[in-house]
Amino acid sequence: HPGASEGPLYGIKWLSYAPNMASSDLARAEGFDDALLLSRDGWVLEGPTFCLAWLAGGRIETPELGLGILASITRSTLFTTAAAIGLDVVEGRWPLERVLAADEVFGLSTTKEVARITVIGTDPVRSGPVAGRLLSAFYDLVEREIGRRPA
Repeated sequence: HPGASEGPLYGIKWLSYAPNMASSDLARAEGFDDALLLSRDGWVLEGPTFCLAWLAGGRIETPELGLGILASITRSTLFTTAAAIGLDVVEGRWPLERVLAADEVFGLSTTKEVARITVIGTDPVRSGPVAGRLLSAFYDLVEREIGRRPA
């Protein structure tokens, strides 16, 4: 991941789409379901088509936008849904070891909604109830906005 700096093309989704898809293709060729993108400095960023969050120390952590990741709608919805279930969200810069030690890890996107991540590389990741609670809060939010729960 280029770890872009502020500028006129910072955070533009279509600029990272081809390299992100290539990352997914490479990961699948190696036998994985998808890729996890890291900065040149080793900070956890996002997946090629999803943002990443995890539960650690009783709060949800997610990479900060200053790393050049996409400010997606689903990512911003995380702050609302986390508050609805009583959890704070903290943005920052974390190494992969932080994510691997997390209590739960989840990918967030329009198509994944809130998806549990159970393995990163060959390392198993713990699972728990927070991803399901976030998904339920997400469905509640959608229902309030459009008058029905997602199909």
